Amino acid sequence: MADSSSNYISDYISDYISDRVEIINTALKKFIADLEAGGSPVYEAVYYSLFPGGKRLRPILTMAAAEALGVSHSRAIRPACALELIHSYSLVHDDLPCMDDDDFRRGRPTVHRAFGEALALLAGDALISLAFEVLSSPGAVAELGAETCVRLVDELARASGGLGMVGGQALELSCAGKAGHLDVQLEKLEKVAMLKTGALFKASLRCGAIVAGADDRTLDALTRFAGYFGLAFQAADDLADMDSDDDSVSLARAYGAAKTRSVIRDFRERAISELGFLGERARILRSLTDLLCKQ
Repeated sequence: MADSSSNYISDYISDYISDRVEIINTALKKFIADLEAGGSPVYEAVYYSLFPGGKRLRPILTMAAAEALGVSHSRAIRPACALELIHSYSLVHDDLPCMDDDDFRRGRPTVHRAFGEALALLAGDALISLAFEVLSSPGAVAELGAETCVRLVDELARASGGLGMVGGQALELSCAGKAGHLDVQLEKLEKVAMLKTGALFKASLRCGAIVAGADDRTLDALTRFAGYFGLAFQAADDLADMDSDDDSVSLARAYGAAKTRSVIRDFRERAISELGFLGERARILRSLTDLLCKQ
């Protein structure tokens, strides 16, 4: 019976993810349609950066948070897509030769390899602008209300800026080439994870809660959940890449494999404990945590 129950939960969360990814992809295509219709020279690079796409984890978390608090996923689609647009721009820019200098992502050439560095830079810029347009347009105000839109813009701006994702990327650059001093780097690497990865996870949960009209206590609990989730996710991601030829520093290399597994388990359990106030309504968020933060 335990195996049957486990399989049911696994199938349920897989179906949930597939359904939400389809919804997100449809919405993203709608939001970039004006670029195509207007003949924008960055459209093809923007499309290439977004599709077929990755896990769509950040928008899924936004929708799951809103649903856990009793509103339809459709009310969360704008902030969900805005977060994915920001995440996608960050990948385009991170891959550039002046940053991580990656030639491939998800099994195909990175945007700058496919379209050139200049157009890749501009496509990333266009994705940033579009993210905030999605949250501030007349259509957004009509759907969500002006006050909610202002709060969402504020959340996304803070999470993606110099004290959030961008700050984390800058801090990561300062860690480059220091693999021989991992004991000294550990505190800095944890901060990189909290900023570069964790800031957008926090914004994802908070934006979902904001469109649901959540109170401050709920926002605080989901913020703590997202912080623990982000650290567990990054450690798990680093652990999966630990045996690669890449010699870059990471949490897994700093901790070592055994401690990394322990850290993942600890942060995952802390994250799930923050969802206790939601009861059964947190089933999707708990399942996503178990699925994505494996040891």
